[in-house]
Amino acid sequence: MPPSLVGYSVSLPEQLSKGENFTLDVLAVYTHSLKPFPEKITQADIQLLVFEGSAYYLSPYEIKARSPTIKLPQARIES
Repeated sequence: MPPSLVGYSVSLPEQLSKGENFTLDVLAVYTHSLKPFPEKITQADIQLLVFEGSAYYLSPYEIKARSPTIKLPQARIES
């Protein structure tokens, strides 16, 4: 594992039996991930932002479904 990654462990109250499933919700808050695009504009231009990051996380376990949700300050999205 690269040294820049941090690992966490989760302790379950009871051990899972073979074939049982467990759902784990992960909340990640990204700061300093939005950058102005273009970097400089005039007062008449509309300022856009670029998100630089990943909506996914690494896991040593098999993941059957991912449903990332990204909340932005405004609903207007260019792409």
